[in-house]
Amino acid sequence: MPHDYLICRMTGKAVTDPSMASGSMCYDVPAGTWARDLLQAYDIDVEKLPDIREAGTVVGTLLPEAAAQMGLCCDTVVAVGMQDQKIAVLGAGIQTGSITVSLGTASAVETLCTAPQRDAQMQVQCHGFGSGMWEVAKLFTESGKIEESNLHNVIDCLDTSLIQEITGLQIAVETGD
Repeated sequence: MPHDYLICRMTGKAVTDPSMASGSMCYDVPAGTWARDLLQAYDIDVEKLPDIREAGTVVGTLLPEAAAQMGLCCDTVVAVGMQDQKIAVLGAGIQTGSITVSLGTASAVETLCTAPQRDAQMQVQCHGFGSGMWEVAKLFTESGKIEESNLHNVIDCLDTSLIQEITGLQIAVETGD
């Protein structure tokens, strides 16, 4: 991913975070590690994949050539980032038991959980988040309309009472031509 590539160019270290690793289809979300069985089945060497570290973890400092190219000091600290929809959850201050609707290039209805969640209907995704947390999201690539039924998809897989709090909630965003 682009920010992982930039970290590597700046520090010489290949690193990603759980939110980005989750989108690779090579990540074991519940275990929080690369899915070694899957990688072996496709003859992919796990050593060629980046280390997985939590967002905010310091990777190192700038390599001399990177520092010179950017006009920064070599002791400039570089830290791990996170996928944009996931970092929006942090920015919104979402905790377990609450939901956010994040609108952007793609839109997402998201919540945090203390255990990985599986949706038997495969309508809702579960991503690694770090610090013993998982993010559950329903993504909408069209960013046009998020209806109550889509919110139910997120909540139903959580088996919580949150659905009662958002019953009747409908958010529509008009799209321009």
